[in-house]
Amino acid sequence: MRALIALCLSLVLTSAASAQEAPVPPVPPVMVAVLSSAHVPDDVAAAVQAALVDGVRPLAGGRPVLALALPEMRDRLAACADASCRGAFLAESGAIGAVIAQLSRRGTRGDTAMTLDLVDPVSGASRLSQSASLADAASVSASLALLIAALQPVMFSPPPAPVMLRVSVNVDGASIFVDDTLVGSSPIAAQRIAPGHHVVRIERDGYARTQRMLDAQPGDQPRLEVTLAVLEGGSAPVATTSSIPGPVGSPWYEEWYVWAAVGGGVLVVAGIIIGVFFATQPGPAAPDPMGIPIPGLHF
Repeated sequence: MRALIALCLSLVLTSAASAQEAPVPPVPPVMVAVLSSAHVPDDVAAAVQAALVDGVRPLAGGRPVLALALPEMRDRLAACADASCRGAFLAESGAIGAVIAQLSRRGTRGDTAMTLDLVDPVSGASRLSQSASLADAASVSASLALLIAALQPVMFSPPPAPVMLRVSVNVDGASIFVDDTLVGSSPIAAQRIAPGHHVVRIERDGYARTQRMLDAQPGDQPRLEVTLAVLEGGSAPVATTSSIPGPVGSPWYEEWYVWAAVGGGVLVVAGIIIGVFFATQPGPAAPDPMGIPIPGLHF
C-alpha cells in the first residue's frame, strides 16, 4: 500500500479527466515511462515523453494518460531485469498497461537509440516492440509518429461508458445518496455513476425515506421519478419566499384594531363629558319683558 501511494504521488497527470459528481471507480490509466541512460541528453528524453503523451492520448479511448515523473520510480522500473518484475510494478500502480521507451547512447555524440514497448500489467509481456534512432530533440516528433500510429491496433481496450443517472424529487432540499454516498440535494444535475447494481436513497426531514434499486448497463441514462410522502403525525416543512425583505408582521401601532379601540374610547369619553355638562346646567330663566333672555352663567 505504501508503494502504491508513493507511485500515485509520483505520477503527473497529463490529461484532464471529466468531472464526476457521483461515486465512480477510477479508470485505470495508461502509463508513459521514459527510461534513459546517462549519456542521453535531457532535452531528447523530455521531447520523447511529451511526444508519447500527446500521441497516446487519442489512442487511449478516454483513459487518462500518465507520465512517470519521479526519478526514483523510473529507476525502480529500469532496474527490473525481467517481464514479471515489470508487470508487478504496473499492477501495483493500478495502470491498465504502459508505453515504455528505453533510450541509450554509447557516448556524448551520435544518435540516441530507442526501444518502444507496449506492456501489459501483471505478466509484463510486450504487446508490441519497436525500435528507432533519434538524431536530436527537434526530430523526435517526426521519428515517433509512425511508431505511435502502430500502437493503435494493439492498444488497451477503452473503459466502459459511464451511466448518467437523473433523479427528480417532488420536494427541494431532499438528500440523495448513491450506495450510501451523498451526491447532493434536490434539484440535482445528472450524476455519473459506474455500470452495475446501485442503491439510490432519498430522504428529507418530515418525509418518509424512499429507496430504489438500480441495475445499469454501460451507456444507460436511467431516470428516477421520486415522490416523497409526508410522515404521519408530522407536518412537512413549508418553504416561504418574499420578494421584499423586511421584518415579519407589523408594529402594534399600525394595526387597525388598536386604532378602532382608541377611537371608540375617545367617543365614549366625549359623550360622558357632554352629558355631564348638560346635566349640570339650570333650567331656563324666566323671560325678561324688557329685553332678550340671557342664560345664567355659573362658575
